[in-house]
Amino acid sequence: MTKLGKILLITQVVLLLALIALTPYAMSFKPFERIYTDGSYDAPHSEDPLYHKRVFMIGFGLIASFICLACAVVGLILKPRVKPLSMLKFSIALCALTLGWRTYPYWINGIHRVYTQHTDVAIRSCFDPKPLMPMVWLGGIYQLSNLVLFLVIFFGAVGLITGIVHSLTRKEEKGLALWIVPVMLGIIILTLIFSPEYMTWFMD
Repeated sequence: MTKLGKILLITQVVLLLALIALTPYAMSFKPFERIYTDGSYDAPHSEDPLYHKRVFMIGFGLIASFICLACAVVGLILKPRVKPLSMLKFSIALCALTLGWRTYPYWINGIHRVYTQHTDVAIRSCFDPKPLMPMVWLGGIYQLSNLVLFLVIFFGAVGLITGIVHSLTRKEEKGLALWIVPVMLGIIILTLIFSPEYMTWFMD
């Protein structure tokens, strides 16, 4: 691996570890109470006591996951033929995107609490995602990217599992990278489990 390749991989690992470490804090956020009465369109979001923390956390999630993806793309261009290493870089990027890009906004806006604590459709409909961060920043770009990410997660996971099985059945040195990939897949699965009814909310 080249020096640049190592820097890119280390950057991916550090950012992903930061996203994982901050996950319990992200999941601790409660929804802005005024949304229950005013709805997400009319609620004065700047008056939310947690507004600046939400901005920082959601912004960090988006930026960190995007950098992880960029590092993976550049790393794959530099060393496209080293299969276990390529799988590792892709799995880290996929894990970071699932956490920081897809799920951080769901947790930090408190949507997981709304959907687990309330079955009333009227209450849930107050939390339309369009006026909430980050969709209020990125608009349709975020919505489209999340729909694409849904497909990438599914087909990417299938591809990684296929790659793992193929590598294990071949008589070659496996390396640590190959054994970390299943861990990344496990984190992705746990993230999906702990974001119940995400698509119901997102497609509202």
